[in-house]
Amino acid sequence: VQQEGVEDITDPYQAIAAAQYSASHKDLIDVGKHVYERRLGTGWYEIENGYRWMGKTASVQLAGPESASQRLLISGYCPRAVVEKGPLELTVKVNGEKAGSEVFSAPGRRFALDLPMPAAAVGQASITVTVEVDHATRVPTDSRALGMIFGTFRIK
Repeated sequence: VQQEGVEDITDPYQAIAAAQYSASHKDLIDVGKHVYERRLGTGWYEIENGYRWMGKTASVQLAGPESASQRLLISGYCPRAVVEKGPLELTVKVNGEKAGSEVFSAPGRRFALDLPMPAAAVGQASITVTVEVDHATRVPTDSRALGMIFGTFRIK
């Protein structure tokens, strides 16, 4: 928007700054922030309260680990609706290879997974981390198939 010699460059500047930030933090994705959307694969719903629901399967792109000692850290939340009728198993894969899994049965619980990186991922410029639940849940007030709620994915 230009007015009497003054041009508002806020929106283009914010887009450039967001892209630069995301590019310089390839070992981290916060799925609840728009700045990381370019590195989200399929299976994610829109941001809600700083987090995102996944469907049955979802993925993200991260920089590969530099060493075998680095770990994959994932944070999220297990809502009551997805475990009301029984436990839910979450499986995590890195480039198609299983990195770990966890069974959730307690509702309303934040979680932090700390998983080893598959050896084949070490030194890769980019990896695909896929999260999958054994079943998605439908609730009467929502048309979506709901898996789990996620916050961050990080290589550390």
